[in-house]
Amino acid sequence: MNPVHPLRASLLFTDPRTALLWLLARLWLGYNWLTSGIEKFGDPAWVGADAGKAIHTFFGKAIASAQGPDATVTGWYAAVLKGVAQPSAGVLTYVIPLTEVTVGALLILGLLSGLAALVGALLNLNFLLSGSLGLNPLMLTLSLLLVAASAVAGWWGLDGWRARRGRLPASEPAA
Repeated sequence: MNPVHPLRASLLFTDPRTALLWLLARLWLGYNWLTSGIEKFGDPAWVGADAGKAIHTFFGKAIASAQGPDATVTGWYAAVLKGVAQPSAGVLTYVIPLTEVTVGALLILGLLSGLAALVGALLNLNFLLSGSLGLNPLMLTLSLLLVAASAVAGWWGLDGWRARRGRLPASEPAA
């Protein structure tokens, strides 16, 4: 039998009484992801007439930030951006806003909360590796905490509703 990881054994991450804390974190993260994605969908440089312009600019700045003694982007990540992300910019310009909206909606609804938080954390990690700070460090931290608290993060949401619904006693079949 595997021992329980101390983080998973903590009441903060497993007790439904802490669900209100996780609801607040989930709603804040969800709102930020949802509004960020909607903003990109409304921006012609992301998905409109000039689709791809914004993401090419973002990748270009990140790659340029890997140069010199004060580089804010690591060389290996700049190489990934140049070799993988830039050639895929035509697809990523739609995938990124769609993913942001989806993560935001799932977090707000409390549906697949742990998975949504994990995907959000991966997005934040990529933004951070690209040299973009802003709210990304805080969002990454909260996302990882939500992943750890996934047992109760969606308690006040569709995850909790599904869990509570599954615990109801089955009705007796009619005779």
